[in-house]
Amino acid sequence: MLPPEPAPAGQEALAKPKPPTHRSIYRPWCELLKRTFGEDVEKCAKCGGRMKLKALVQKPENIARFLKHLGEPTEPPPLAPARAPPYWQAREVRHKPQAQTEL
Repeated sequence: MLPPEPAPAGQEALAKPKPPTHRSIYRPWCELLKRTFGEDVEKCAKCGGRMKLKALVQKPENIARFLKHLGEPTEPPPLAPARAPPYWQAREVRHKPQAQTEL
């Protein structure tokens, strides 16, 4: 039996690809939204075509200007006051002694 002939240097890399050293955890935002909400966010609701990201607004003054143009409020809404715990979790109700009934 003859030993196998060595492959040429250029074909050796093509024959056996190296396994990846790590897995990438990067996922595009549109893929994450599709997995989360089950809806394709890049699909136009009017024509069904693919949409592209044109700009990313990051500066607060530009965001305020854009929201003002759309007629949206530029300030966040005020926080609502905290509510009381449910009736059965209130300490006063749980620890009150039961009224004695007379027989």
